[in-house]
Amino acid sequence: MILDEPVDSGKTLALLRSEIAALGPPDLKTAVLVRKFKDAGGPVDFCGFDLGLDRADLARKGLRDYRLFGYGMDLDGRHRDLDHIGWVEIC
Repeated sequence: MILDEPVDSGKTLALLRSEIAALGPPDLKTAVLVRKFKDAGGPVDFCGFDLGLDRADLARKGLRDYRLFGYGMDLDGRHRDLDHIGWVEIC
């Protein structure tokens, strides 16, 4: 089982899956806490929260991204212990 926090593009998850699959495990699953974008690639078998963000919608709002924090994800070394997911808009 490969566990990851947020999945943005899915590139890291896909690379990990490829490298580990090459070792020949009989079964390999992936789980993520948050999938941020609806176009995020990568094989995700289990997903806690699927935000389904659209990059074009963000651009129309003048945003590049949302920086997530809480549930173990930190914001500049803080807020890792929150019992919810928060975000900061990135322009």
